[in-house]
Amino acid sequence: MNAAPVTSATSTRLGRIEYVNVAPIYYPLEAGWMPHGCVMRSGTPAQCNELLRAEEVDVSSISSIEYARAPERYLLLPGLAIASFGPVGSVLLFSSVPLDELQDKPILVTAATHTSAALLQLLLAQRLGACPPLVHAEGGIRNSLAHGECPAAALAIGDEALVLARNPCFSHTYDLGAMWRESTNLPFVFGLWAARRDWALAHPQEAARVARLLCAARDLGLTRLEEVIDATQDRTTRSKEYLLTYFTCLRLVLRDEEFAGLQRFFQLLHAHGMLPALPCIEFLDTAPAEC
Repeated sequence: MNAAPVTSATSTRLGRIEYVNVAPIYYPLEAGWMPHGCVMRSGTPAQCNELLRAEEVDVSSISSIEYARAPERYLLLPGLAIASFGPVGSVLLFSSVPLDELQDKPILVTAATHTSAALLQLLLAQRLGACPPLVHAEGGIRNSLAHGECPAAALAIGDEALVLARNPCFSHTYDLGAMWRESTNLPFVFGLWAARRDWALAHPQEAARVARLLCAARDLGLTRLEEVIDATQDRTTRSKEYLLTYFTCLRLVLRDEEFAGLQRFFQLLHAHGMLPALPCIEFLDTAPAEC
């Protein structure tokens, strides 16, 4: 790495999704396996979107749809994504009735996600002709269930989805990654890493350093995946063996195949009137080959 880490007074502010699915990227940094020179802030995907949008962080993992809605604000970090080609295991629609019977039934949707909610709308519109009404659960799906809500269906993501996969209230479970593959035969990109465009243009060497750092941390975390899981699995109720299988389904990379899936998602959003214009996808000026 050419650029040295910034000093503590000017440390890059790094947004971090608080779910176990990104632990292979962030745990090597948090555990001190790699020096990073950054200050981290954690949150749900929706909260990380807001942190970057509000200029409270400089680089963050964000929802794919956040980038699509305001590409002029961001530059994507090459080589990094949260994606799957088929089942993802942690973006799940739980239902008490078969999918085709959801036509007019409200679906409880976690407020932690924007991309997955948009994906659900697309998939159900294709399957049912129209998407049933979505009702946002501000405190999370588990909190709503604990307070007596009994929805016909609920969309959960991240660690909450891993926990709810064992909930007996719902007799049917649908993996949105699997549904997308059946529809398009492409990977789906749930999340991306982006830098604020103004910050990246003002600090190009630091932006490139952080991009390389995150790719290197991912590679190290996946190499030492069992250690990462041992340190982080208490965030879920799932076994180590389950999480090892889960990470075989998850892709933390953005290659040509994932990029094609990302473009298809944006095209479908635009075609369904959910995106006013197709975004021009632009990357940070750092070599993707290093990822």
